[in-house]
Amino acid sequence: MPVNTTPLRVMLLCDWFLKYTASFALGLAHAGNDVCLVCRGHAHEFGHTQHERTRTLEHARAGGVEIIEFPERMSSRQRAAVRAAREARRWRPQIAHVQSATFEPRLFFALGRRQPLVMTIHDPVPHEGHRLRRRNLLIERAWRRRADCLVVHSEQLVPALGSVPQRIAVLPHGADILATPLPRPRTPSVLLFGRLEPYKGVRVLSDAMQDVWEKRPDVRLLVCGEGPAKNDLPDDPRVEAIKASWRGVRPLAHISVSRENIVVGHCRETLPDFAALSEAGHKAAHLRGHSDGMWNSAVNALVARHLEWCDVEVEAKSKNIASRQLADFVRALEPA
Repeated sequence: MPVNTTPLRVMLLCDWFLKYTASFALGLAHAGNDVCLVCRGHAHEFGHTQHERTRTLEHARAGGVEIIEFPERMSSRQRAAVRAAREARRWRPQIAHVQSATFEPRLFFALGRRQPLVMTIHDPVPHEGHRLRRRNLLIERAWRRRADCLVVHSEQLVPALGSVPQRIAVLPHGADILATPLPRPRTPSVLLFGRLEPYKGVRVLSDAMQDVWEKRPDVRLLVCGEGPAKNDLPDDPRVEAIKASWRGVRPLAHISVSRENIVVGHCRETLPDFAALSEAGHKAAHLRGHSDGMWNSAVNALVARHLEWCDVEVEAKSKNIASRQLADFVRALEPA
């Protein structure tokens, strides 16, 4: 912040883009402003891993950012949503900022009627193959009409906004740069992380890796994410060499998942993150214990993808019941 500039009271609102907004809030707070971050209680962009979301918010809170959280499920926790809206209004910012993809309409009530509002639009036009639901599209348009200024990240995106009455500002993306680079990994690696959407270039990466592996078969491809473009990921040619070593014998794999009473409340649609669970205080011996059944749909889907090349034996306390659960899950995936 320039010298002799009066600090501002700034409120940042987001539904998605919490990682982005938390860093934004920290930057404003470090510049001497009073900052309040208003968000929702879900951890969708963290792969439904609440402890990562909590760590992000605690880091912002430690940097002087005040946090106001709307509940994840507004319909079942309306009183909590009303309390959060009242708390946000009492904060009385001088200016507010909202990220695009803020699809929860109740966040409108966090602002006063004449509150100056800036909106950052990450994608003025939806990417090919990535269409918004009509409800979300209407809410996005309502935020744009409410905003006094629209922000995009490059001059090339300005024409995509069309003719709008608001002022348009261009603010390029920033980045936190380490003072010294990280050491080179022992194994040469290519990392892809984020939502696996067609517009992310997953197929381009797949084609490029075939050329890489022809010259450098030691290179590892590490992918972290979920999405419809997952099927575009390349097949590692080293897998074929391993299959050849089986000499016509179909392998037998074993599968188990942590006990239901150990990972209580874990999302059934998300693979257990054992590193994160250990960090959260779970003992490794407890996490290795077999569950009663195959309760995790993400684990079952992982098994289904590997049945093409191996048989699978379920390790569970109620082994017969768990095996039937897995078999029923796989059969439900088969076309009618």
